[in-house]
Amino acid sequence: MLAEIDGITSDTAKTPHERYLDVYQCIKQRDKELANAFDGPRRSTAIQQLITIQSLALLTPEEISGFSIETRSTLSFLLGEDEPET
Repeated sequence: MLAEIDGITSDTAKTPHERYLDVYQCIKQRDKELANAFDGPRRSTAIQQLITIQSLALLTPEEISGFSIETRSTLSFLLGEDEPET
């Protein structure tokens, strides 16, 4: 995200105010993504939240390996990845 903001702020084709608005929108969008990933964890939303967290590349392979094979298989299927090793 910082690289994205750096790109926004270094765009000299836009006015400082336009860049400010772009940075604001970027942060607002990223905040929404993080809220979807981490706010209000419940069993009923756990898989969806894990998918969101994984799509944001916030889980390491070691962390993923700590989940059950069923959870890893579900995540792999929903993310369109190869089946996890058992």
